[in-house]
Amino acid sequence: MKYPNGSESILSHGPFAQLLKVKNAICEDNKPRIATITGQPDTFFSIPASVKAQGKTITGFLSMAPTYKPNVLEGYIFTANKYGKNGAVIPKTAPWLDPL
Repeated sequence: MKYPNGSESILSHGPFAQLLKVKNAICEDNKPRIATITGQPDTFFSIPASVKAQGKTITGFLSMAPTYKPNVLEGYIFTANKYGKNGAVIPKTAPWLDPL
């Protein structure tokens, strides 16, 4: 399924389709990357995932963009774990991170 921000979900086959990957998940630096699911969802709103940037694997989570903010399109976004090994590779410049 494609979303307005350009992200596209890749689901497993069968009647119990599960999310496997998200193409063009928008990261905190506003660049689209392929996010791979790394575990079971830990909350109703987020899914553990990882992306590759600058030859490194960055862990974090996928969630849906907050549609209540101006100039933010609906779709999947990736938020990096800033306390992880490569957490500082992706700088924070995304519009959904700005306070209201």
